[in-house]
Amino acid sequence: MSTRSLDRSQPPPDDAPDGATTRAPIDVWVTRPRRRALSVAGAFAGIIGILVLAGVWNDGRHSVSEWFGYYVLACIAAICSAAVFVYRSAGGEHRMLTTDRTAILLRGPMGVRRIERTRIESALVVRSGSVEKLGVVLIGGERMEISFSRSGEAAGVLEAVGLDGARERTRLRLYTPGAQLGAFIGGGLIGSIPGGLAGFFVGAIVASVTRAPMLGLACGTVLTLLSLWGGGKVLSMLLPEITVGADGVAWEGTTTSATQFACFDQFVGIAVVPVRVRSGGWSVELTLKGGRKYELGSFDTGRKAEAFAVVERLERAWKAWNEAEAGRLETTVFESSTSSTAEWLAHLKKLASTDSSYRSNALTRGQLIELVENPTSPMRQRVGAAVVLRARGDDEARARIRIAAQASADDRVRVAFSSLADHEIEAAVVEEALAVRRAE
Repeated sequence: MSTRSLDRSQPPPDDAPDGATTRAPIDVWVTRPRRRALSVAGAFAGIIGILVLAGVWNDGRHSVSEWFGYYVLACIAAICSAAVFVYRSAGGEHRMLTTDRTAILLRGPMGVRRIERTRIESALVVRSGSVEKLGVVLIGGERMEISFSRSGEAAGVLEAVGLDGARERTRLRLYTPGAQLGAFIGGGLIGSIPGGLAGFFVGAIVASVTRAPMLGLACGTVLTLLSLWGGGKVLSMLLPEITVGADGVAWEGTTTSATQFACFDQFVGIAVVPVRVRSGGWSVELTLKGGRKYELGSFDTGRKAEAFAVVERLERAWKAWNEAEAGRLETTVFESSTSSTAEWLAHLKKLASTDSSYRSNALTRGQLIELVENPTSPMRQRVGAAVVLRARGDDEARARIRIAAQASADDRVRVAFSSLADHEIEAAVVEEALAVRRAE
């Protein structure tokens, strides 16, 4: 089992021109959720049809009891139609897979689908017996699973388009499309209760004011559907996800909705452990210094291979952290006796100047970039190096600062370094970046 994550910074191979195929076609089986066209048509037909019938049956009568009865009937039909509308089934089909420098290409009877590497949010290679599967999640939430008949082909595809590197950030969704659908429908039904009540009153008011029962019925039903959709989206957002970065892992807590983050220097171990319940299954357990244990996600019995693939992805990133720490550049250039951020900022700008008395103590451009990109370096050194690079007007280095921001799993680090890359270097921006502390 192995995993690969999105590496937007790593250039693809130079020996292949843009748009040129870099590997021979591979016969693969692609499985992805697809919406049934008949379900979509049935949803609209059901909603429109029940509204028309309710309006005809109502026949202009405006008593509350009669109106409420037709409204409930319309809402039930609308909710059932919406459930059919969001229903998705897994569809599988043969495709010929090729790659070029920047994309995966899937060729089929209906043409070629091009998947740019910049659209891939995460990619997880799972081996189960003789079958190797590549689970891909695109930005926007679309998921697909590509099955290969030979070992090593999935990893080779990712490397061919530059999707390699344990020091890059990737987001792993630890749930199946079925669980996502169940959460959406469950949340939608919960949301439709208050939405239905609100829809009834709004619809009754509209019908009373306009003397148009159909308009009131339509307003109430639409409001109910909107609350159903909103409830489904909210509950879907609570499904387990983890973000693996160059500096650690972030996940949603089981007892709180707040995102938790653990730096790799706090790691003790990562393991797949059996879930002690009758239904069985597996859990990814993280152990930190001090004996603290956290469950990052759980998998049912049939997804054991996926659980081990997630653990291996974490172990690769942890290993990369240790290697970066072993080769970390040590310097005292950014130390200053002043406690004022403004004075320290002035000191950094002098380091960036052409004055020979300061340049004799300054670091090279390569060393500054190394400090910025190394997640194990003390935050003061990383921020100081970023400020010096910005003060020198190095636009290419600014892009490297953005890459360092995107590689982090810690939201605070991403915000801090994005500000250093995109905003004017002022004391307030530097103070916010320095406020992000790690155990060093």
